[in-house]
Amino acid sequence: MKKRINSIEKFEKQVLNIEERHLDIQNTCEQVVRLSSKFLSEKKTEIIASGFDSIEEEIKFFKNDKQVVLTSLLYYSEVYEINSKLSLLTDDYKHNFLNEKIGVINKFFLKHFEFIQYVETGRNYLDEFYFTRGHLDYLICKNQELEILDPNFNTPKDRLLAKIMANKKILSFLQNEQKFSRKVLTNSNKNIKWTSSKTSLVELIYALHSARVINNGNIGIKQITQALQSTFNIKVGDVYRIYNEIRSRKKSKAKFLNELESAILNSMDSLEV
Repeated sequence: MKKRINSIEKFEKQVLNIEERHLDIQNTCEQVVRLSSKFLSEKKTEIIASGFDSIEEEIKFFKNDKQVVLTSLLYYSEVYEINSKLSLLTDDYKHNFLNEKIGVINKFFLKHFEFIQYVETGRNYLDEFYFTRGHLDYLICKNQELEILDPNFNTPKDRLLAKIMANKKILSFLQNEQKFSRKVLTNSNKNIKWTSSKTSLVELIYALHSARVINNGNIGIKQITQALQSTFNIKVGDVYRIYNEIRSRKKSKAKFLNELESAILNSMDSLEV
């Protein structure tokens, strides 16, 4: 039991490590999905071989521990797919696409309202039926939407619970994307546009962050990026990848900032003539 708890903590630390490396979102998704799939495969082998010492231990694993990993798998898989589709859409269609996705999730929450209430109010009187193995046959007969799952590593509700938890995170992701999409549409008729390269904008973003000139430095790269994207009506894309490319330059790492300095000095000099 203790070994399983430690392995869950290890998994969470590994996911946090991936997230804190500030990779582009698709790369992060791929790595977490691979990690989650590997972990679940190993746990499945372990549980089929060793089982559980008690019903309580089995419930805890399927109701709590497995949820951590399965939620990550479902969330990052869905975010990967959403991002892949968003990259192909025009700004006006992105907003409609995001609205449709949000609508699907809200319908899902309404459909499973009773089970969500059961979990969120801390009830447990059906846990032995919901979160132990051996009851899947009954539900397959009663619910044609249920996937055909391995009865050795699945319970009637463990996957549904993970999907609920993942959808809450996906909803938050979609709403953030929707806010940006709405700002782009609102600003679409404004004349303020960034006309230099995205690489130049990333230089400026990191310079502002490094100089701690916004909110006394109490702001992250992501927030600065979102603010400037909204102001200049531009989507930078993978800011962390672009920054790494800037860092790898052999000459003039701060090329754009040097150009800015040169431009303002030339302007000052011209006024003195």
